[in-house]
Order: sequence, then C-alpha cells, then structure tokens
Amino acid sequence: MAARTGKEYLERLASSGATVHIQGETLKGGIQDHPAFRNVVQTYAELYDLQHSDDHRDVLTCTSPTSGERVGTSFLAPTTPDDLVKHRSAFKVWADHSNGMLCRTGDSMNSSLMALASAADWFAEYYFFGDPVRMAGAYVKSYDREPYKTKVQDFLDRV
Repeated sequence: MAARTGKEYLERLASSGATVHIQGETLKGGIQDHPAFRNVVQTYAELYDLQHSDDHRDVLTCTSPTSGERVGTSFLAPTTPDDLVKHRSAFKVWADHSNGMLCRTGDSMNSSLMALASAADWFAEYYFFGDPVRMAGAYVKSYDREPYKTKVQDFLDRV
C-alpha cells in the first residue's frame, strides 16, 4: 500500500470500531466525530494529505525499495547523510503544520521501528528474533500503519 491519504485514514478509523473510554463516557466507534478527538483526528488526516501535495510529496515520501510505491519518509531507514536530511525535513513539515502540538506522530515510532528492522540480523544473532523485527517493519511499511506506545500509570503504590 502506498502512502495513505487523509480520507483513507478517516475511513479506516471509522471502520475500526475501536472502544475508547473518556471522562466516564464509552465510545464504540465515531471517534473522529467526538468533540474531544475530532480536531486532532482532522489534523492527522491533513498530515496524510500533505504526503500527496505537490509542495511536499518529495519530502514526505520516498520510493519503497521493496514495492516501488511511494511510502512515508518515516519508513526510510537512513543510510546516508542525505537520508538524515530528508528525515529531518519531513519531520519539520509535519511539526510546522501542527504548530508542534503533536508529539506522537507516525514519524516517531515508524522511524524507531525501521531502525530496529534494519538491525534484524543483529537481533537474530543475539536475541533470536530477527525475523519478527524484520516482519513487523515490513508490515507497518506495507500497510502504512502507525505503531504507538502507551505508558500506563502504575497504581501499585496505592494498593
């Protein structure tokens, strides 16, 4: 799958059927329309659309060496100084568009996962999970997914 559009992002979010609990309310779908989320969801959709704009396409996307399709620059595993400049430039476009208000855009975790995937041989040699790391990177890139990390508050001190 090539770099997705904002419309594709919104359609996938709408069809996901995710359950979200917020301030005593339980949402089963419709996240993109809820007042607590609609603006940030719209901003994410705009970020995906920027990947297809004439002004930003060459900075925000690159050609995948495996599929030949345009994918997000965050899926580029930097191997040259020019690759690092491209990453920085792409991240700056997204940060500028959101006025720096989004701290967990896909570029963050995608880049981390691509770094892990590019070290799959090392993981295979020392930790025996090179293939899963490589497959996770390929999956996220192929389907233009955004992995997220979540920090859960530890309440053991209150028990």
